[in-house]
Amino acid sequence: MWSNIYNFILTNVVWIKDVLWIIFTLIATIIAVLTYKRAKSTVLQPIRNETIKKQAVLLEEILNFIKLDVDYYELLELNVLQFLIDYGFVLKNQKEIKEMLKNRRCGQRIVSQKENSEFIEILQPFSKELSEKEINNYKEENFKKAKNGDIDIEMIYISKKFIEYMNQLNSFIENPFLPTRFQKILLQMKHNINFNTSVNIKKVLEDFFKEYFERYNKGEKDFNMPGIYNTYNHILLSNESNISILYKEIRNYLFIDYEWK
Repeated sequence: MWSNIYNFILTNVVWIKDVLWIIFTLIATIIAVLTYKRAKSTVLQPIRNETIKKQAVLLEEILNFIKLDVDYYELLELNVLQFLIDYGFVLKNQKEIKEMLKNRRCGQRIVSQKENSEFIEILQPFSKELSEKEINNYKEENFKKAKNGDIDIEMIYISKKFIEYMNQLNSFIENPFLPTRFQKILLQMKHNINFNTSVNIKKVLEDFFKEYFERYNKGEKDFNMPGIYNTYNHILLSNESNISILYKEIRNYLFIDYEWK
């Protein structure tokens, strides 16, 4: 029997050697791959842990942030009062109101679709700012147009609180540690806010001032700020569904509701 085995080995030594070499190479390759994966996991684990920590802190901040909302009432009130003054109206306690508006106001955003905005004047190089007389003439011209129903809101006044809110939202969106799935939800929220503070508020202001000047021509000067806001509130794009989805996604991502054993 042993002689048969010996003869078989001698006869097939070449291909037996090839088979053994293939088996050896395969085993060595498997060991190398497993060793590489293990080494890679070991090397990257500290980086992965650090990333997860940063993401956990970031997502916790976002959870706290989405409990807040844009103060649309303040933004609307700022624009109603400021435009009344811009039109040349003298308000009760105007000095205090102007000071309050100055403290709230942070800038403007153009919302007009016109190619050339009427409130922008190209001055000569090194020229002085518009004089008080020129400003009053501009207000008087706008007042006359508005009395005839010609109202086109070309810019919206922006509050400091709104800028702070949007800066915080943008900082979350641009954070490199924020996973894409959350970034997309925040971008949708930003889109809704921008629409509300441009298209929607422009419509509400134009409708209000058209009605107000019609009533003013009849001798009626009073207006109801909560009533104007109620109209605005009815056309606001809500972010409630986005917030609900974001809240749920973050809790799932952080395994907040996972029952650890």
